[in-house]
Amino acid sequence: MIPRRNSSSQYTYVDNTEKERREAEEKEVKRLENERKLREIEEELRIQKEREEEEEKLRKELRQQRKKELLEEELRREEENRKHLRLDVELRRRRDRLFRYKFGDKNRLDNFKGLDIDDVTQLRIGVFGPTGSGKSCFINTCERVVRQTDKGSVPDNTRGGKGTITLQDYLPELFFHLVDTRGFFYYHANEIVEFQKILYGKTQPGDNIACSAEQQLHKCPAFGQGLHGVIMVVRANDIRLREGDLRDYLQPVRDILRKNGIVHF
Repeated sequence: MIPRRNSSSQYTYVDNTEKERREAEEKEVKRLENERKLREIEEELRIQKEREEEEEKLRKELRQQRKKELLEEELRREEENRKHLRLDVELRRRRDRLFRYKFGDKNRLDNFKGLDIDDVTQLRIGVFGPTGSGKSCFINTCERVVRQTDKGSVPDNTRGGKGTITLQDYLPELFFHLVDTRGFFYYHANEIVEFQKILYGKTQPGDNIACSAEQQLHKCPAFGQGLHGVIMVVRANDIRLREGDLRDYLQPVRDILRKNGIVHF
């Protein structure tokens, strides 16, 4: 109550309680609203902070994962480098052994009793197989490894005209020579005869041979002029290999090799 003076010097009282109450209520409402807004702001800040902390945690995990992956990749590269180094050392060792090989190093000379081996200057390994089986590719691979070059010297097709072949020795710098032949083993009876001529040295490198009985052969070839080993090359997807027909067909060839003490791989 606030006293108010009138003209006759008397005082009256005005009741401001309702006004003060309303003002107090308005202040309380504003205070509560401000507190609500403050809580909302604080909650937003809390959520934002948690989000930032979560994002930072995720970034940290990603950095750690990336660091781990880089470390693993580096370890893999180091292991690959060590593996390549070991392979390179082994390759050099084997190449050196090939270049230093002398007749009798693997099989004692006692195993060749009864043979004139005094003039043996090479061992010849024949590479046989159907056309397209990979004979030339195999020899080219051997040349690239031995000579450390990017390309071998064997042409894609070693056959001459129809019914002829050109026999060719490769890797003459080694004691071991690889002998490339035409496509063999097509279930043709005359192939066994031709195979034996190459096997015994009656057909020599550079000979162009027609598949006939009239061809001129080398008579009484020396031991060093024949074949001393045979590699059979067959495509992995050759249907005859899968069905076992090739094994039966090559049995006479294996019998000939076994009879003459020749190794085939």
